[in-house]
Amino acid sequence: MLVEVVRLRRNGLRLRASELDPPVRGTLRISWTQTTSQRRSVLVANVYEHYGTSRQRPLLLTIGDVVLQPLEDAWLSLAGTELSAHRVEGDPRFRVTEHRQVWRCSPIHEHGPSLWAHD
Repeated sequence: MLVEVVRLRRNGLRLRASELDPPVRGTLRISWTQTTSQRRSVLVANVYEHYGTSRQRPLLLTIGDVVLQPLEDAWLSLAGTELSAHRVEGDPRFRVTEHRQVWRCSPIHEHGPSLWAHD
């Protein structure tokens, strides 16, 4: 589904309206995946570039353990856990951090106008 997504949190902290990044337009994919660390199936959400091809680049970090909440006017809220990996100085391994993340999604028609412009 083609959507515009606004991340409502950064590093787990809720953002004020003035701190929100512009919406990201891409293809929303929600699917089940098996993880080795949790030994269970997890519902995950991803947003990919929308080119209409099989090769797509992720635009946002994946969120897992997703909970979907329909909102009025066809909007959708997705809440879950965002994992990110980064290096710590002096340590050759990656460190993984987990933060709560909430996406506000606006479904759009192909090449349609942004619903965010009407706020």
